[in-house]
Amino acid sequence: MNQLLIGFLAIGPTEMIAFLVVGFLVLGKRLPEVGRSLGKTLVRFRREMCSIQEDVAGNVVGELTENEKG
Repeated sequence: MNQLLIGFLAIGPTEMIAFLVVGFLVLGKRLPEVGRSLGKTLVRFRREMCSIQEDVAGNVVGELTENEKG
């Protein structure tokens, strides 16, 4: 089952070209604008994920030092 799912989700060069062609046809002149906004969204998402990871790591370290004291 796992191998079937992985094989199903694998995207080859032909599929990538097909996606690009469909993207050009559907979005046309708006494609650069859509790409830019998608890029900004991904950067914001990554920044927030790093922030959350730092908060969690800081809380874990804080709890460990409190446990060592008490």
